[in-house]
Amino acid sequence: MKEHGIYLANEQYYSILKELGSLVDYQKERPLMYALPSKEHKGLYFLIPITTLSTTKKRQRIESFMQRKGISSSFYEVGNVAGRHVAFKISGVLPVTEKYVREWTIKGEHYIVQNKNLLSRIEQKLKHKTS
Repeated sequence: MKEHGIYLANEQYYSILKELGSLVDYQKERPLMYALPSKEHKGLYFLIPITTLSTTKKRQRIESFMQRKGISSSFYEVGNVAGRHVAFKISGVLPVTEKYVREWTIKGEHYIVQNKNLLSRIEQKLKHKTS
């Protein structure tokens, strides 16, 4: 797994989550960004779901969370991925192994988030969420 790489989870992964009682109801092609490896379990990684900000209503709802004080301000971060304005759903971080994901590619190349400012903001919120 490549740090800050974008991945797609397969249907089997989401089926397992549902069997375990998860309320996660993502479509099989939702992009996920590799965030960090597990410190306790080798081969387990935590990925952040990504959603496009395709409507004004959706954008306003997410931005309202980001403007709050306290932990709810860490639920999301917004930025650009492959020219699209997106939100990273930090509050929805998912555990996954390589068995259940494949690389998200553009023109045959695995897409890696490069924006250091965006990555720094995401990392700060991840630390806030887990502390």
